[in-house]
Amino acid sequence: SEGQLPDVYAHSSLQRAILECQAAQDYAKPYDDAEKMQHGIAAEEKLAMLLELTDAPRSGKLNRELRALEDLAQRMKYASLAPMLEMLEKIEAHARDYFHGDG
Repeated sequence: SEGQLPDVYAHSSLQRAILECQAAQDYAKPYDDAEKMQHGIAAEEKLAMLLELTDAPRSGKLNRELRALEDLAQRMKYASLAPMLEMLEKIEAHARDYFHGDG
């Protein structure tokens, strides 16, 4: 009838993609710690401030060490996301099946 949403759950590949999304969310929920996230944001802001402060010829060694720390911080972000790659690949496979008509 008019105004009714299509039954997306009738498509098994779409249903599997949705279930994989929910499983990935369940996996990530323990990491969704507001206090820890605020500390991470504060650390990133402090690092940016220190980099700006030391961006002068006389603080070259300290600035280089802070740049190395900045690189490490970026790597930490990516490393924390790495476990989700396999889950995202499953979601992608099911979504492709759905959108390419294998339903």
